[in-house]
Amino acid sequence: MKSARVQTSLLLVAVVLAILFASSEAYENGAPVSACVTATPGHVTGETPIPPQTGDGPYNITFDVQEYVRGDEVQVTIEGTFQGFLLQARRVSDDVPVGTFTAPNATIGKLLLCTTSNTTVTHTNMDEKTDQVFTWQVPDAGTGDVRFFATVATDHDNFYVGILSEILGDSVTDAPTTMGEPTTAEMTTANEPTTAAMTTANAVRLSTGFGILLLAVVISVLQLFA
Repeated sequence: MKSARVQTSLLLVAVVLAILFASSEAYENGAPVSACVTATPGHVTGETPIPPQTGDGPYNITFDVQEYVRGDEVQVTIEGTFQGFLLQARRVSDDVPVGTFTAPNATIGKLLLCTTSNTTVTHTNMDEKTDQVFTWQVPDAGTGDVRFFATVATDHDNFYVGILSEILGDSVTDAPTTMGEPTTAEMTTANEPTTAAMTTANAVRLSTGFGILLLAVVISVLQLFA
């Protein structure tokens, strides 16, 4: 019996150590796929979850263009000094990750599969990093305005969730609508009456002529009986 209790105790210790090791490894090697939606690290102290810090902290997300053109590349920078990160480009209208990132240097980060391949980039280690630049590939189809969205971890116990960049506009959907000059065919159509209009006009003229003729006949009959 004593041997069984010892074996059970050792098994529980092994399980706890495995869980702690897995959690540590998940943080060190980047955000898991489960973080694609919430972007919140599952960091704990003992068994107590660590809440995120408020605000954006000492971090900014910037990009190198005024608006994006389909098929182009945009250079996105997480400004500041940090250890961990998760970065996405999200469509403003529905908060869905769009576009793809180019694989960064493996000593800095890696790509994650979220809604589609390579829409998210995260860290690969807990080394200190400063002002990291990532390349975002603009999607072929115009998707509307986007914002870059990030979680940045200063260290294990201090992290900021939902840091947003300024809005990056879509050059296609943001372009003003130009009123073109009417074509020759449109001008001809506008100036020439349609067949239906001509038919209606002819019917009115015919009806008017018949009415005048009928009135003349009535007058003539009245004169005969006068």
